[in-house]
Amino acid sequence: MKKWWEKHKDNILMGLLVAYVISLAVVTVDQVFGPWLFLPEMDRRINVQIKKLASQNAEDQKNAFNDLVNTKGDFAVGALIKMLNKTDSTQSRINAINALREITGQDLGQNPETWKRWYQEHKR
Repeated sequence: MKKWWEKHKDNILMGLLVAYVISLAVVTVDQVFGPWLFLPEMDRRINVQIKKLASQNAEDQKNAFNDLVNTKGDFAVGALIKMLNKTDSTQSRINAINALREITGQDLGQNPETWKRWYQEHKR
């Protein structure tokens, strides 16, 4: 084993160094560019939470609400407005409107068109 290690240690250590440098680069890119670099993934995660927000399970609703408000924030506004147009469930509409109010700091009522107009004027 010692002979094997002596023969291969340089290659193994170089491989570990390369893996470490690549992982640092990925973390740095993520920190510098944030979720904008991975928008399709962000959209997917938001849509998962939107579905949970509309579920019948109160715990799923609570967790989805917290995730959308605290983690996804501004990125979730458009999806929440679309949810208002698609859902017939009163509870889902209330959850979406409460999330919109929390994220935006606005109280624009329950009309999806009012939220849509506001979003068009204020999105970055």
